[in-house]
Amino acid sequence: MLKDDMESVIQTFHQSDLIILATPLYFNSVTSWFKIFIDRTQILYNAKYKLKDPIFKEKKKVVVIANAGAPHYPGQFEGIMVELKHFFWNINADVIGYYKYNDTDEVMIKDNEAARLELANAGAQIANLQF
Repeated sequence: MLKDDMESVIQTFHQSDLIILATPLYFNSVTSWFKIFIDRTQILYNAKYKLKDPIFKEKKKVVVIANAGAPHYPGQFEGIMVELKHFFWNINADVIGYYKYNDTDEVMIKDNEAARLELANAGAQIANLQF
């Protein structure tokens, strides 16, 4: 059995009211490190579907933020949600926001006034949620 901090990461997710996942877009999906993390949550699948005793019984609110260096093209961010779909089932997630920003090689998010405003508004809305 691999001994690392994954158990504490899952515990932290379990105790959290809100989970924010952020990733750059690599070949229309999450990064390899993010994919490794998702793969390591296989235990959640086993608990939910094999043992019929899910670890995440209550809904978890989740926000996803993704950025792509390339300019916009059709289907650019589709791979991220495809990759995350089963992970979200395993943590019983309710995705309350999905924020996607492209062309960040030209204008970083911190310098993109529209993106900054959108994220600030999202933060204000989240702050008003009842957990």
